[in-house]
Amino acid sequence: KQWYQRRVRGDKLETVQSVLSNLLIAHVEIRSEESLDIRPYTHERRVQKVLLKMDGPLAAVRQQYVSKVLDKYFQILTKNKALYSSSTDASNLGKFMLMQQRSSWRARVQGKISSSLSCKIENLFALLITLSHALELLTVHGIGVFLAYSLEQLQKSGWPSNKLQQDFEFTSLIDKIQRWENLGIAPELNNNRYVEHPKLPKLIEILTKHFSSTPDTRAIVFSSYRNSVQRIVKHINEESSQLKATAFVGQSGEKGLKQKQQLRTVKDFKEGKFNTLETQVSAPGGRLFGS
Repeated sequence: KQWYQRRVRGDKLETVQSVLSNLLIAHVEIRSEESLDIRPYTHERRVQKVLLKMDGPLAAVRQQYVSKVLDKYFQILTKNKALYSSSTDASNLGKFMLMQQRSSWRARVQGKISSSLSCKIENLFALLITLSHALELLTVHGIGVFLAYSLEQLQKSGWPSNKLQQDFEFTSLIDKIQRWENLGIAPELNNNRYVEHPKLPKLIEILTKHFSSTPDTRAIVFSSYRNSVQRIVKHINEESSQLKATAFVGQSGEKGLKQKQQLRTVKDFKEGKFNTLETQVSAPGGRLFGS
């Protein structure tokens, strides 16, 4: 017999079940920090939640994006009876819900509508799933990550990208964000300072307070989205001379760190060349921090 040990990640039960089925996994064991065989190897930790108000540039971008872009395609799918939702708020849509709705629609209309209409609806679902993911990035990680993802989508080929390129509301919003980023302020918002997300200044505040009282310690900042890591490092280093941050990410991709670079980064971090390490939640090589 061959035995495999694998960490299954997923926010939804259906996502986890899909992984288990695809890998033909028949037996599952669940562990948490409170499991008796895990507790001897974990450190005690205190969790403090900090609630922040979504305001300023982030709130303005989100409101415009939902009302002028996302809602438009939501209404088209609803009018074509391809999408059924108890909420009329397009911002409540999620990728998983949209994929479920698409599967239900496919089952309902199979062999009952023309191929041209079917192709149109399929493309609209694909576009709305992309836009929904962009909204999630905007809400959780900020305007900069949303901008990078949106520009990436505009450069792709295919119907969804072509549709976005022709969408005046979408391209106007992207142009405005790029202008704010270059100016460092948002002229349309009484020249408010351009801040990608309220979490960033709060992060600076928390880290600065920590190092003011315990200067010889280290801090690790985790992000759930790989492409936000470098942006957070840049923000920290630009906003505070007291904080010296560097990134630690896996080997995949152009910006990933090879193993030698990972080892050097960890060494520099331990020796105090950097006092703040920014990494992704699932970054490999956790064993490197053991000593």
